[in-house]
Amino acid sequence: VCSSDLIPGAILLPMPEMRDAAAERLGGHNMYVVYDTDYADVMAKAGAKRLMELGFKNVYTLRGGLKAWQKDGYSIVTGMNPNGPEAEKQPAAAPAAAGGSNAKK
Repeated sequence: VCSSDLIPGAILLPMPEMRDAAAERLGGHNMYVVYDTDYADVMAKAGAKRLMELGFKNVYTLRGGLKAWQKDGYSIVTGMNPNGPEAEKQPAAAPAAAGGSNAKK
């Protein structure tokens, strides 16, 4: 797993941009799954908390992040990060695609 790997359909939203860009980028969805790259989920939990503070409902973290996603057999998209190199160290927030048993509130 590298920092430019994403779950298909994920919307990359770096923590520093959440306050200003979350409504525009994430509006219109009814469930949000935030994930990080590995099992620690520290940034995913912080990102989910930030979204809830901004008024988003039905916000979940993907337990185990991208590593667990891949281990469970789901695909990822690899490529250039659409938001540039600074965003690569931030968690991604995604409308729930497959959900699976790893999503937790």
